[in-house]
Amino acid sequence: MKNSWMVAALAAALAAHGGLVVPHPLIQALSVWVIAGWVPGFLLVEVLVGQSDSPPDPLERLLYSTAAAMTTLVVVMLLLSYLPGGPTQLGTLLAFDAVTLLLALLW
Repeated sequence: MKNSWMVAALAAALAAHGGLVVPHPLIQALSVWVIAGWVPGFLLVEVLVGQSDSPPDPLERLLYSTAAAMTTLVVVMLLLSYLPGGPTQLGTLLAFDAVTLLLALLW
C-alpha cells in the first residue's frame, strides 16, 4: 500500500511536468500546483506522520497535505528569493523537483 501511494504521487508529478507545455493557462496552473504544492506536501506528510503506528485517516491526510503544501510553497520560494537575481522559472522548477526527490528518498 505504501509503495502505491508513492508511485501515484510521483506519476502525478511526472504528468504535471507534461502539463506545463500545454498552451492553456488553467492546465499550466494546475500542473504547477501539483509540482510545487500537492506532491511535496503529500510526501512531507508521509515522511512525518504517515508511517506512525496510528496513521491519519484520508480526510486528515488531505488536511495535513494541504497545509504542508502551502508551507512548502512559502518556504521554498522564500529561500529562492534570497538567491542573487531572484527566482527564475527554471530555478523554481528545479528547486521543487529537488524537494520532491529528497522527500521521496526520505520516505
